[in-house]
Formats: sequence, structure tokens, C-alpha cells
Amino acid sequence: MSDANGSVNVLVRGYKIDPNDEDLGGGIVYHTQEALGFLDKDGADPTAAVAHIRLLKAKFPDVEAVTEIALAHVSRSIDSITEGSRFAYAISVADVYAVMIDSAQEPQQLQARVWENWARNLADQKNGASRSKNMLRD
Repeated sequence: MSDANGSVNVLVRGYKIDPNDEDLGGGIVYHTQEALGFLDKDGADPTAAVAHIRLLKAKFPDVEAVTEIALAHVSRSIDSITEGSRFAYAISVADVYAVMIDSAQEPQQLQARVWENWARNLADQKNGASRSKNMLRD
């Protein structure tokens, strides 16, 4: 985490000099994507991701891309967690992740995403079982 925080410190210095610099904005976007991927790979540490997003939002309150990237990260993480059939864990971290997004509906939307992935997984399992039975008959 110290590497991610060190990177933020460098970005903050540049932001204080020129908050409208396009290259700096690109650097903030890149940092946000990479830091979230590093700190919370495949949904392994949602609390680290939340802490870092809070830091970024505090340091760069006018950079809307931070929230947009956070939402994309959360969606990917929920999908990654549920791909491993860890649905109970996904439900439990949905509320943790919701803090990263500035929306009152986000906790419900994230939990709905978990349930949709669960239903898709269940349907895929049933379809796979049906195909196996049909293969045995042929």
C-alpha cells in the first residue's frame, strides 16, 4: 500500500501546481486503475480498495473519473468473486464496496449483481447437466 500512497503524494504535488493539466489527469486515472487492481486483485481486499478510493476522493475531489473507475473495479471484483462461486462472500462485500460509489442505490445494485450472477451460474449448471444427460442418451 505504501507504493500506492507514495504515488498519490506525487500526484497531489502536481495537482496543486496545475489541477487542469491533462497529463496529470491521465496519471490520476492510470494510478486509480492500477492501484485498485493491485490492492484488491480479484476482490481479495475490498477494505484496502475502499481506503484508497477515500484517499483519492479526498485528494482529487473534482476528478470524476475516480468514482467511475471505482464503479468499474467494483463490478469486475463482484464478477470475479462470483465466478469462483463465492456468492456468500460477494454478498458480504457488496456493502463494503458500496462505500466507494456515490449513490444511495449502489448497495442494492451490487447485491442484485451478485444474485444475477448466482442465477446465471445455476442456469449454466442445469444446462450443463441437461446436456450431459442428452449426450448419454445419444
